[in-house]
Amino acid sequence: MLETNNPLLLGKDNCNLPRILQIIAEAFCKEAVEATFDLGKRIVTLVGEIQKNTELFTLCVNQLTTNQIEALSSAFE
Repeated sequence: MLETNNPLLLGKDNCNLPRILQIIAEAFCKEAVEATFDLGKRIVTLVGEIQKNTELFTLCVNQLTTNQIEALSSAFE
């Protein structure tokens, strides 16, 4: 649903995106998703698309824990 920018998932004005990114970061943090596997690669691509909107991405990242930020950063390596 995220890949298709489903408005029901994203919410009005993408209001759900910070929580979605938090869930994604936690999945990498808990090693529930490996960035090198197909699903992980798809997720990294989606997060990369979010990064293109710097203001929105900053808003999302500011709501993450240090461990979640580190896990997300590691996924991009």
